Amino acid sequence: LREELLAGMAAEVGRLQRLLEDMAHLHQRVVGKLDLDRQPTLLNEWLSQVLSPWREAAKAKRLQWEVAVPADLPTLEVDPDRLGQALGNLLSNAIKYTPAGGTVSVSGGTTEDMVWVRVSDTGQGIPLEDQERIFTPFYRVHRPDDPNQGTGLGLSIARDLVVAHDGRLEVESAPGQGSHFTLWIPLAHTLANYRDKQQRSTPSPAPAEVNLRGRRKRRPRAVPEVNSTSESSSSSAACSSTLAPL
Repeated sequence: LREELLAGMAAEVGRLQRLLEDMAHLHQRVVGKLDLDRQPTLLNEWLSQVLSPWREAAKAKRLQWEVAVPADLPTLEVDPDRLGQALGNLLSNAIKYTPAGGTVSVSGGTTEDMVWVRVSDTGQGIPLEDQERIFTPFYRVHRPDDPNQGTGLGLSIARDLVVAHDGRLEVESAPGQGSHFTLWIPLAHTLANYRDKQQRSTPSPAPAEVNLRGRRKRRPRAVPEVNSTSESSSSSAACSSTLAPL
């Protein structure tokens, strides 16, 4: 009984923590632009870390868990925590709305100019009329058989975090046929492109002026002005006193 109580308390703490994070994000959205802590992120390692707890959650609900991601995804300059939060929100919904025995899968890849990660499920699906509104804060799809719906912030937050990375979040779904949420991030955020952009935005020091022989030009020294009139007068006076008669 003690272990069951502790497990229930841990689950409740986790739920409240996610709720606090959602409310904090909503506050940031109201007050201004979302700041990102971009850093070089190897996507394969990042995905492995992000997916690990969700794999266990899916297995605990007796869901089939599938991952199909190439081993050569690029390194991007992204905020790994924020992007992980976006992907986590998609996985949370997929697991929640897929009945036991169903499948939750994660796939990924690259196109000519984008990286994509897709979360798919075999759950209830989303009606077409709701798909245009599910990214609106606090909007929830009406599900009579689900009395414990969330806050309606998860998908809104996921989209905002993806858009902050100059990407987009797309949905394909139909009632009874599951859902597919695809996260797209531009390849312009690869490490090489990001560093090249930084170098081009940093002004270069002005080159030193050189003469034809390739040596630095020296600025001419200031020559003190000589009062020729005063010196001439003094010299004349001296000559006059020497030649004066005895």
